[in-house]
Amino acid sequence: MANIDLGFPTDGDWAWITEQYVETAWDSLTEERQHKTSKKVVRDCTLEQITRLIEKHGAENQVFIARDNHDELVGFIWVGQSRSGFTGAVQAYILSVYVTEACRGQGLGRRLMLRAEDWAREHNFKSIGLGVAAHNVSAITLYEKLGYQPETMRMVKDLGGSTATVTGLV
Repeated sequence: MANIDLGFPTDGDWAWITEQYVETAWDSLTEERQHKTSKKVVRDCTLEQITRLIEKHGAENQVFIARDNHDELVGFIWVGQSRSGFTGAVQAYILSVYVTEACRGQGLGRRLMLRAEDWAREHNFKSIGLGVAAHNVSAITLYEKLGYQPETMRMVKDLGGSTATVTGLV
């Protein structure tokens, strides 16, 4: 992994970053969830998020891109800030991590994570969080090795497609 440089994205990198972000979002869904939605819906929702993030890129969030010695893109990490819904504390937050299949298992994910942590420290954040798909065992293993610990678990239940309306709430 010594021949991989970490840097900032160029204007020409955003299409690739966006495509990998969408793929990562799709892959984070369980197979059951993938069957209940479409990749187009995930793409549309993700593109909406990315558009908002790019507007504040460099100010409130940062992408670090990984290039090999042939100047090929081989990974990225997108780190920003978020406010805890439980404590109100502002913390750094890993929005997305991606490493090409050819570079997986070689330490690039670790390098990207450590770079994001450095960014968080440079911006005086006291903690950093992330979300990970429960079925992504390799990512969970990496995060645990880096000292990340579970904080909450998000769960979902399918209600059979009903579209009930809640009324009477104050």
